[in-house]
Amino acid sequence: MKSVRGGRGVVGGARSGSAGGEQPRRRRVRIGAPDASLTPSAGLAAVPETDRVLGLVARLDADIPSIKRRDRGLSAGQLPVAMAPCQLSGGDHLVWLDRRRADAAGQELEPVATPASRTAARLAQRFGPTALAGIEAGIGRVRLRLQQ
Repeated sequence: MKSVRGGRGVVGGARSGSAGGEQPRRRRVRIGAPDASLTPSAGLAAVPETDRVLGLVARLDADIPSIKRRDRGLSAGQLPVAMAPCQLSGGDHLVWLDRRRADAAGQELEPVATPASRTAARLAQRFGPTALAGIEAGIGRVRLRLQQ
C-alpha cells in the first residue's frame, strides 16, 4: 500500500497552512490488479434496457434479410445492436470491439455478446443495399412505436 500526500486539510480538523504545526492528513491508495467485477462503462446499461423495452433486435431481425447461410452466431439485427455500446463508449473503429470484449463486467450489461473485431468486419461486409434498407425500415418502425 502506498500513502499519498496532499489531501485536503490536516489531522485535527484545521485547514492546511494554519498555525499550530499540525500534521497533514494522509489518504491511503491501493495499487494493484484491477477488480474484474467493475466496469468503466456502467452507463451502457441503457442499451439492453432499450432493447428490452423496444424490442430493437427482434424488430431489426424481422426487417433485415438474412446475411448468413447458417443460423448461428450473431444475426443481422444483433450486429448493429452489439456495435452500439462500443460506439457509445467512444469506440471509433472495430478494434474497440476487442476492448469491449475484454471488459468482463461490462459484457454482463451487453444486450448481445460483443463480437471480435474480425467477426464484425466479416459480417458487416455482407450488408448490401437490401440489408441497409432493412436497418432503416426497422429503426423507422421502432421510432413510430416511440411516438405512440
